[in-house]
Amino acid sequence: MTNLKILPGILAEKHDTELMEKTVRKDVSYFPLVRHQTEAMCIDAVTRDKNMLQYVHDQSLWVCLAAVRAHPSALSMVRRQTNTLVMAALDTDIESFIHMRRPTQKQIAYVIDKDNTNSTLIQIATKQLRLSEDVVLKMVKKKGSNLVYTKHPSRGLTIMAVSLHYKALRYVIKQSVEICKAAIDNNYKALSLVRHQSNTVVDYALQKHYKALALVREPTYKQIKKAVSMNRLAITGVQFNKLTMKQTRKILKLAHVSARS
Repeated sequence: MTNLKILPGILAEKHDTELMEKTVRKDVSYFPLVRHQTEAMCIDAVTRDKNMLQYVHDQSLWVCLAAVRAHPSALSMVRRQTNTLVMAALDTDIESFIHMRRPTQKQIAYVIDKDNTNSTLIQIATKQLRLSEDVVLKMVKKKGSNLVYTKHPSRGLTIMAVSLHYKALRYVIKQSVEICKAAIDNNYKALSLVRHQSNTVVDYALQKHYKALALVREPTYKQIKKAVSMNRLAITGVQFNKLTMKQTRKILKLAHVSARS
């Protein structure tokens, strides 16, 4: 029986394929010492230990497929990342995306379709590529907050994002009245995310829901009257400390009248 301690020298000098395959099957750590590698030997090695892929002389399609299917993170050691190999890794584990060196638009879109919860993957994609409009739309439709990863979102894309997910308004740099209204249409709570609460935007939110009054940072007496006249329950959002005694009495009387009507 061959002594394993002297095998490194034997493997380096002899071309005994059968001996080499037998040795590597017993202990895969000897694989890097093998000069004359067969495809079968390589497949066996990379399936058991992903790190062996870096020692494969000829990274054939079948060897690489065996590696990424058994260990998706082995994609990082594939010298030529073809679409076939990338998709095989993604199908096994979507997070293997982080090991792609040059992801394509289609591959990014596939990742977004498969997993829209991991924003880290999308962030990496955004940094590496100038994303197409189709990919950006797909990102935002999946999750409105993904708008933060687009450098220069168009007006249409921004409106679509806040219309689907009002919280995306937080990531809008230029909050126009039109964009704010679109977010409020989705949910009146978007008013709390509006940086400049103009009278136009506040009035629009109050028309949508009386509870929006509680989200107004500096409500005017006129806005308070309007909300309470629409629904007496709006009084719960009134900041009475900012009203005069006379205004307070009028608001309380208005709420009483509203309750009776």
